[in-house]
Amino acid sequence: MSNLIFQNDNNTLYKDPLKFIDTLDSSKHIVLYYENPKAGKKIQFRFIRNGFLKGENCIYTTHENDTNLIEFEMVNDSIDVEDYNKRGLLKIFKIPDIMKHP
Repeated sequence: MSNLIFQNDNNTLYKDPLKFIDTLDSSKHIVLYYENPKAGKKIQFRFIRNGFLKGENCIYTTHENDTNLIEFEMVNDSIDVEDYNKRGLLKIFKIPDIMKHP
């Protein structure tokens, strides 16, 4: 998935970004840059799912015109979107693409 090495607060090194994501505790945030959109979504959704399992909220912003597409992708990645929406833990917002509309 990646040629990068990830290091957590305990100085443990990971070649697999998903294993690295699984080590993060509740007080951590990430900024993710990726070249492969499919791999990037997999990492995003693992981070989000891990947060939901800890009872955390998620605010997901996207430039996609249809936020249902994001929900569909989350469901396909085993995230119970309906439940997390109902519990108020998931909010998905469309934001303007500043590259297209400066």
